[in-house]
Amino acid sequence: MVEACGKHTIDAISFELKNVSKKQKLQTRSSEQLTNDLLDSILSFQKELTGRSNALETIMKDFEKLTWLKFSDIDLAAIEDIIKTGREVHASYMTEYIKISSTGFVTKELPIYKDALDDFKEVLDDVNYAFFIAPNDLELVAIAKKFL
Repeated sequence: MVEACGKHTIDAISFELKNVSKKQKLQTRSSEQLTNDLLDSILSFQKELTGRSNALETIMKDFEKLTWLKFSDIDLAAIEDIIKTGREVHASYMTEYIKISSTGFVTKELPIYKDALDDFKEVLDDVNYAFFIAPNDLELVAIAKKFL
């Protein structure tokens, strides 16, 4: 009888070990997949930040070109609209940046993205100043006329 009971105990242990082993292998595959998914998400996030930074750099160059050109009142309304849209984009991106940076998650792209956001805001302010504030500053206009 002891022999039959011993065999039963060995079979039970073997059965449980096989179940644990299968679960562990499934969990290992799951863990590997989770790790791969996480790494893929990080790479995707890094590419998104780089893409946004590059897009902002391109837009900033185009905005800077505007300050060297003359425009009609109709064009000024369009410029005012794109400045407004630019400010909305900046606010949205900055809100996302604040949320991301508050998590403590940092990649090498994050500070570059922040710099691009800061530069973008500065360019928007400069273009706004050049077209809508400086022309109405009588003292500045008088000084500029002396040099022309």
